[in-house]
Parts: sequence; structure tokens; C-alpha cells
Amino acid sequence: PGWPLDLDAQLTLPPVLADTDGDGHREILLPIHDAGTGQVVIRIFNADGSVATGDGTLLPNPQGGSWLQLAPPLMAGRVSTGDLRLEIMGLLDNDLPGLNNRWHMARTGWLATTNQSFSAILPGFEVATTTNQGFLQLDKAAMAPPLAWNYQDGPGSEVAILAGFSWQEILYGQTAIPGATLGWFLPRTIERPLESRHPVALGGHADPLGSSVATVLSPINDDLFYQVQVYDNDVHLMPMHTGNNYTAIWPSARFDQRNSAAYPVIEDLSPVPVASASLSSLSVYPNPGPGRFHFRLKGGSPDAAIRVDVFDLRGRRVAQLRPDPGNGEITWDGRDGRGRAAAAGAYLAVASWQGKTSVTRVILTH
Repeated sequence: PGWPLDLDAQLTLPPVLADTDGDGHREILLPIHDAGTGQVVIRIFNADGSVATGDGTLLPNPQGGSWLQLAPPLMAGRVSTGDLRLEIMGLLDNDLPGLNNRWHMARTGWLATTNQSFSAILPGFEVATTTNQGFLQLDKAAMAPPLAWNYQDGPGSEVAILAGFSWQEILYGQTAIPGATLGWFLPRTIERPLESRHPVALGGHADPLGSSVATVLSPINDDLFYQVQVYDNDVHLMPMHTGNNYTAIWPSARFDQRNSAAYPVIEDLSPVPVASASLSSLSVYPNPGPGRFHFRLKGGSPDAAIRVDVFDLRGRRVAQLRPDPGNGEITWDGRDGRGRAAAAGAYLAVASWQGKTSVTRVILTH
């Protein structure tokens, strides 16, 4: 009888269905992000349209910053364990001036069992947007709907999100250096099974950030559980082995972006990463380093036709490298074509082969 409702707001985040009070009936939770104020408010209604406990709760922005982009909300935990909550994760600007300005991954939410809100900065991703040499310009942010499962000791479930970001580093107002990262972000650093920032691919993802990422949890049997990661055309499977303990969690959003029920999965998970296919990209190690850099073309075959050119930030070629005839390795000793030690600083390494190119940044120290 209480429907339809006029919320006097534009819904930019999907709704969530959850039994927040344990009475056997689901409530409707509508997170509303006000672009003008930068705040997120939760509207909570019973099935008949009447307001429910917690309606109108204002979710605090961590450190008083502003959201650059938000991921879809999810429910995690259970009423019986006292940790049933709605969580929203996203990319945050701390809004501090000058050299103190930072981008963070952050979380905010509402704890249903106590009717209290919370917020926190996630460890593992803190980017200074301004330096003495220039500033960062955000190109793209791609965040999959978060997942929740019990990956720590004790009852309840914890949240994790797969997110990727790409940006341009504008130096001296003239040179633009691309940068990107893609990884898992967790609320706090733990010893197992994942770090606070767990890369999708070992060494990080060096390809330009694509248009979409997605994740899902899929139990196979009592002892095996798959975490599936999709990055554009790349699919990564992470098998997780466990014992015979179970817990109820809220999985990633369905295709309609709504959480509609608790889902039984296996707890006490320990991931074992497996190899996955990806596009060709150039990586270098150690980086930063004083010299003797080793270059590796991921996804490419060792080929004598491969060439790596090293440029300074003014576009001048410092060195031209080719695979060693004996072992096929491509290395740079930090010297220019005349054998002189190159100045410490940032350089661009450009690999060329079969009409293709890949670029990575090299930091030379002394």
C-alpha cells in the first residue's frame, strides 16, 4: 500500500534486499549518492513501503574526502554473528590541497545489528596526485561488485573488491606518462590468505586498463572453491582449498546487480593462484634500480627481432637494446649508447616487435 514512493533523488547505486532485523522478512535498502554534497544516505523500507530501522542513515566519507567513483553495494555477515552490514567501497579523494592530496581505496557502510555507520581507508592503495614535477589525471576507474566470504579466523565474513585504475602523470605540463593498477583490496592487512592489495597477475597488470572487470564465487565441492576474475577478455581462475567448515555469505551481485539472498559457501579459504592468459606487455625488474635492468615481454615469444628503446622524458633515445644472442635476455646497464652512466631519474622503455609496441616506465637510481 505504500508504493510507489517519491524519493526525490536520483538512484545511481543499485538497491539491496536483506533481512536486516532477523524477522524473516527482507527489507529494501536504497543507497543514494548525492553528487552535490558527495554524501551517501541509506533509505530503508519494509515490503509495504513503510520506513524501517536505520532509514535516513548518513554514511560518513572517510577522512572527510569525496568519492570519485563508487562500486555497487553489498550485504555481508549474518544477524546471528552480529556483523550483518551493508558496505560500499570506492575510490576516494582526500580533498587536501597541494602535495597532501591523495587518492585512496575506501569503504563506508551501515551495521544493521547496532544501527551504526562506519568508514575507513583501505590499505594498499595510496597515490599522491601532485608532485614537484607535475600531477596525476585520472583516466578510468573500473570496479567489480565486491565479494564477501570468511577469509579470516573467527566467525562472520569479510569484504574484498577487485578494482583497477588508470591515469596520466603530467610532467612539467609537457610529458604524459600512463600508469595503471589492477588488484584486490581488503579492509585491513592480514597474514592470510590475501594481502591488502593482491595483484591479479604476478608483477601487476601492465596493459592499459580495459573497460570492465567482474568477479564471482563458485563452490565446486566440499573441498574446492573457485574465485573467478574477468578482466575484459581475460579470465582468471583462483582455486581455494578448505576443510569442512561452512558459513553463509552474500556473493557478488547477480546480473541484475542486486543481492537477493544469503549464499552458502566454504570458509577458511586459502587461494592458490594459477596461470592465466593475457595480452603482451613489457615488464622490468628490479624497478627502481641502480642498473642491470631485466626486461620481459609477457605474452610474447623470444625473438631476435624484438628491440627495446630507452628514452628520457624529453623524448631523446638513451639506449637501444636487443636480446642477448646467448641467452635471449634483454638487459640495460643504466648507460647510454656511448657507455656513459645515464642520469638518475625516470625513463620510458619501448619494446617493438612484429609491428607491435609496449611501453613501461623505468626508474634509475644511483
